[in-house]
Amino acid sequence: MLACPLQVVAPRRAALAEANKRLDGANKKLSNIRARVKELQDRVAALEENLMRATEDKNAAVAAVRKVASSLSSSFIQLTGNCAHSPTQASCPALPTVSLSLLWSPSSPLLCPAG
Repeated sequence: MLACPLQVVAPRRAALAEANKRLDGANKKLSNIRARVKELQDRVAALEENLMRATEDKNAAVAAVRKVASSLSSSFIQLTGNCAHSPTQASCPALPTVSLSLLWSPSSPLLCPAG
């Protein structure tokens, strides 16, 4: 003999309602997590953009320092006729390796970084 359809369907409907309730909760949680991931991705993009700008600024500053150092060395060579580092050469071999610490260190020569 077959069971009454309501006896079979009612528990299944209750189980389905419970499963849908859990699914809704999981979907809400997933939505919150996706929103947080989006916030973090936007933050990473902003940080990467700031890093690129800072790197460009640093590279421009380094290029300006090298240009000033080269100009100072060239002026010294024009005034004296030679490089303070190597008096027999008409240009300073150390110019390509100019560093900020050498330019502003009181104990290092200003016009010839290798000195």
